[in-house]
Amino acid sequence: MQHESSNTKLLIEQCQQGNQLAEDQLFRLCYSQVAGICRRYSRSKEESEEMLNDCFFRMFKQLDKYDPSFDFSPWLRKLTVNCCLRYLQKYKGRLSFTEWNDDLIDGKFSENKLPEAKDLNYLDLLHGLPEACKTIINLFVIEGYKHHEIAEMLNISVGTSKSNLHRAKKLLYDMVERAGKGKLKLKSNHGR
Repeated sequence: MQHESSNTKLLIEQCQQGNQLAEDQLFRLCYSQVAGICRRYSRSKEESEEMLNDCFFRMFKQLDKYDPSFDFSPWLRKLTVNCCLRYLQKYKGRLSFTEWNDDLIDGKFSENKLPEAKDLNYLDLLHGLPEACKTIINLFVIEGYKHHEIAEMLNISVGTSKSNLHRAKKLLYDMVERAGKGKLKLKSNHGR
């Protein structure tokens, strides 16, 4: 959803009134945004589809809570991220965070920049990270949340959020370096 329009707001109003044709149109309009977020948080195409279904179910169920005085896209993004996190915590129990010792983390990593990876697909790189590290990278670097917000969302300390971000970046830098030397084989689980 590149540009929010009055048509989007009209579709939302119609959906809130139970218009199924409008629901189908809104689904199609939002599909790529929601699917992209789900792919970043999932481990496989099947898991991504489960998250996607859950996100759209929740979107239509909670559409009456949307305030039309605000843009729809950020509301949908937040709902989708929360839905993906809920899925990881509830259905997979995969989010296990460790606060990494600072002496294990090299200080060369910028807080909000990822390593330059020419000819590499970042989604494939992200899927090579441990779940906790991948989640923090998604939330901090890609979604733009602050460490205190991430800590609150995931019920972890700010320090744990920061140390997992630094660990994720170190792992990404190592992956990019190994890929440059031909020692890293990336395999996508999303069947592009």
